[in-house]
Amino acid sequence: MLLVALLVCHYLADYCLTMPSMIKAKADGCSPWPILLHTFVHALLIGICLLIWGVAWGMLLLLMLAELISHFLIDTGKGCQHGNEHFCQCSSNVSENTI
Repeated sequence: MLLVALLVCHYLADYCLTMPSMIKAKADGCSPWPILLHTFVHALLIGICLLIWGVAWGMLLLLMLAELISHFLIDTGKGCQHGNEHFCQCSSNVSENTI
């Protein structure tokens, strides 16, 4: 039953609570903030679900952090994986300009 609840949370975060700016950021990149906001939504929903399920606070925060980091890495990596060179170059252009 917990798995179903977590899947529902994931569905809500990915489809119902995703703003156009989040979708655009995943598609053309450069700004990590909409993707970070998207991952916070995921972590929050997962946290609420686990809190209802009675998971201890320490484990709850650890799982929320793991969701936040893993989802951010996955979503930012999708831009590179799907041939979006612009997304990959944005981070390297920032580092080149700061040197």
